[in-house]
Amino acid sequence: MLAQNPYPLYIEFKVGPQTITPHPQYAAWIRIKGDTRYLETPVILKDQMEKMYAAIDAYMTARGEAGLQMNTVFNEILSKNGTGTSIRNIENVIDTAVLKNDKNYNLCQDSELFIAGKQKLSHDKQMKISSEMYEAAENDRIIVKCRDTYKALLEEQDKAIDILSHLIQLVLYKYEG
Repeated sequence: MLAQNPYPLYIEFKVGPQTITPHPQYAAWIRIKGDTRYLETPVILKDQMEKMYAAIDAYMTARGEAGLQMNTVFNEILSKNGTGTSIRNIENVIDTAVLKNDKNYNLCQDSELFIAGKQKLSHDKQMKISSEMYEAAENDRIIVKCRDTYKALLEEQDKAIDILSHLIQLVLYKYEG
């Protein structure tokens, strides 16, 4: 899921309908914690799942802050480049590309109508604005923090998967020899 939607805007702790861009849904652990299965869960797995959920919470907080910051920075860059335009909620258009640092992606292409109004931005101007945004994001502590918390989330998720894999192997060995 995170391969299809890196840096998701939201993560749910229940199973529900998916959006056009699928988002992670962690539901099983909440159900397990709510019944007797939790009592039978090894402590190492309980601890890791709690760490993973804490990493998800930290990421979601940082993701929200980074989105607001991207909106602010992008509008400052638009102003500096004389577009005469300010865009609300632009982070929903540019966020994944900025967080992935996908410098091949023209940040203005999907938002050009909002940026230019009646005038058309030249390709060179679009690329200049995009380049400035990518550079600003590399040095912005809020955006960098979001990237770091996402990496921490992936690490905690990988650890949980590794523990589960080992536990499954132990069960298979015990019962199937």
